[in-house]
Amino acid sequence: ARIIHHNEAQDLTGWKLTEHRKSILAYFTKYRPGWETTALRFALITSHLVWGLISLIFNRSAVDAHWQTVKMGLTWRRTNL
Repeated sequence: ARIIHHNEAQDLTGWKLTEHRKSILAYFTKYRPGWETTALRFALITSHLVWGLISLIFNRSAVDAHWQTVKMGLTWRRTNL
């Protein structure tokens, strides 16, 4: 049977962006090696920090979502599950 996906794009703005990244970290914490979780966490923090700074220039409404994601990444603990 063929699987058809409709409306694959997600509206990852505001709090949904942080929750999405949190769910990815939870998956990696549970099912992937610890070094991969650490690498992903570093990538999330740095990429959202950069996008937050870029958003200051082009899209001020997105800055808060990126900053919340950076804060979540900085305070993430394996016990958050």
